[in-house]
Amino acid sequence: MDEYEFEELVADLWAKHGWSTTVTSGSNDGGVDVIAEKDTPFYQKQLIQAKRYSSRTKVGRPDIQQYSSLRHRTDNVDAVVVVTTSDFTPQAEAAAADLNVKTVNSERLISMITELKTDDLLQKYIPAETEHDSDVTLSEIRDRSKKDILNQAIRLSKQNSGTVSVGVYLDGSDSGYVISPQLTDDIYNLHGFINERNSIGQFDTQDWENIKSIANRNDLEVVGVDEERGGRLFVGRQGGRPPEADEILRTMREFLPEVFSVSPQFVDLFIQE
Repeated sequence: MDEYEFEELVADLWAKHGWSTTVTSGSNDGGVDVIAEKDTPFYQKQLIQAKRYSSRTKVGRPDIQQYSSLRHRTDNVDAVVVVTTSDFTPQAEAAAADLNVKTVNSERLISMITELKTDDLLQKYIPAETEHDSDVTLSEIRDRSKKDILNQAIRLSKQNSGTVSVGVYLDGSDSGYVISPQLTDDIYNLHGFINERNSIGQFDTQDWENIKSIANRNDLEVVGVDEERGGRLFVGRQGGRPPEADEILRTMREFLPEVFSVSPQFVDLFIQE
């Protein structure tokens, strides 16, 4: 789900636990994503900040310090709550304790959902084709999730040419991979590579041959090397047609095992703007 859907999920989750909630996205919220209130056993009000992060991006101490000030933006605030799909750094947890900010990480979030003992909440956000499919496998769910992220990136890239990309981090490695569905008005389906030492010079001859071969099979070509941005090797399509999610995913499936010797089911995708 995107960040706005995550805010809706948080609001629905608090509502299931007895709160009256308001999602403030799109308004002048001052940094508040959800306002939660309830009257029993006494009036309480929480201001919630929802952070849909990948597992590699943790909420840090500066975030907690910033969000702690939200309680001064309005009256009768009992608690500021930061909810994330990831986790908090130890420094952030310490700051939260000092500043009286409640923290909910992914583990606690899952516990809050399972405590409800109902599927209604998750079914609202799970794609319909996976709800009752007893034959669906974990790898198929992962692939569908990747496709959703890529489709979202394609939609955003059409609106913001050159500002949207999908980041891929490989487990247990500093190697990386970046996809931009539309980099400029005439470069599409751009794939950028960063190896473990973040330098294009560390790709050996075989790596180059593999990259070029896969690019050619997918109607792509090497379009440049950007030393200023971490030595990324860019492969894309100059002119022609914009990519579809299936095409990007297929190309990624080929590149990752060949170039990095990593299966694509072990990658972590997230959108960068």
